[in-house]
Amino acid sequence: MKGPRLVGLVALATMLGVTQAADKQPAAQKPPASQPRPSVAPKLRQIACLLRITGHPSLLGWLKPWTIDDVVQSPAVLDKSLEELGLSRKVAKSPGFRVGLLSSSWTPGRGDGGKQPSSHSTLFVRFVVELPPDVDPIAYKLLMTVRKNLEALLRGEAISIRSLMAERIEERERELARAEQELHAVLESRRELPRKAGRSDLRRDAVLDEIRQLESQRRQLEMNHAALEARRKAVLTQIQDTAEKAKAKAKDDPVAKELEKIVAIRLEAIERLHKMPKEVLARDELSKAQAVLAEAKARLAQRREETARSAGNQLLEQLNAELASLSLDTAENEARLVFITRQLAEIKASRLLDLVDAYERIVNYELPICRQRVQHWRKTWAELRFEAGIDTTPTVTVVGFP
Repeated sequence: MKGPRLVGLVALATMLGVTQAADKQPAAQKPPASQPRPSVAPKLRQIACLLRITGHPSLLGWLKPWTIDDVVQSPAVLDKSLEELGLSRKVAKSPGFRVGLLSSSWTPGRGDGGKQPSSHSTLFVRFVVELPPDVDPIAYKLLMTVRKNLEALLRGEAISIRSLMAERIEERERELARAEQELHAVLESRRELPRKAGRSDLRRDAVLDEIRQLESQRRQLEMNHAALEARRKAVLTQIQDTAEKAKAKAKDDPVAKELEKIVAIRLEAIERLHKMPKEVLARDELSKAQAVLAEAKARLAQRREETARSAGNQLLEQLNAELASLSLDTAENEARLVFITRQLAEIKASRLLDLVDAYERIVNYELPICRQRVQHWRKTWAELRFEAGIDTTPTVTVVGFP
């Protein structure tokens, strides 16, 4: 057992942060930073060191100052370490026994200037081991054993985390595949709507412009149709009036009346010749009479034509020609009006504006969201694959004895 003087020296060394030899051994020298562990385990009752714990951020993220002590005090670390050194668990409850940290600092590791996911994290811990006077001076051995068991515990947890990470990668792959399927369905719907509408452009502005143009053309054709009908009726009225005037003027022509009398006389003469016996008639007398009648009728027809021409027959020809042209224009106008009216009816029946609303909803809302989902899941999947491909086996290393 150490005397009161040695106990006081150990307490003083603890306050100064310097390790002190036990059982009257000379004080242990601080090992170089490049070789933190001494070649021969010193017999010490108190030792302090700096531990560096490295590992994946998912593993070390929950190691806070208040959880490190819990991990070290767990059966998997402290109890196992005491058992390996042949010490009882009761030793941990003895006055003067201490195994734990003095302070810590946590440094998250980042790759590619912080643009890539964390590859590893580092936790620096100032650790201390103190043994009561009635326990062998094996503080260094206990420190190294705790370090080893802590590392083993963290590596076991790392295996679980890698398994969990593999499950998360599979989950991200499923989410990515689902997002890509949704994006494909939305793109197919965007392609299908123009085919269903029978047009290549379903933008609202283009469709509304087309409807406005059709409505304007229909109104113009309706006005043209009304104008053509009005003009056709006016031409028909003019033709009737002109024909009646020409007919009345022809009846009042004195020359025509005299020619009509001559035709009547020639007809009576021919009737008389027909009533006479054939043997009394000269051989060509009847033929001559018929020729004279034909000449009289021709003169009467010529006169009537001259009279009609002078009475407005030329105007009637012009009016009839205009009426024929109006009939053609009216038929063409009606055909265009029917076509445009049918187009507007088809637009209304096909509920084109509903298709336009669906197209805009896809283009302006559904498609951007689906693309964002695909990008999000592709990014998270790539980050997990990146992290899973990095060797982040946890290590616990003694880097110095302050």
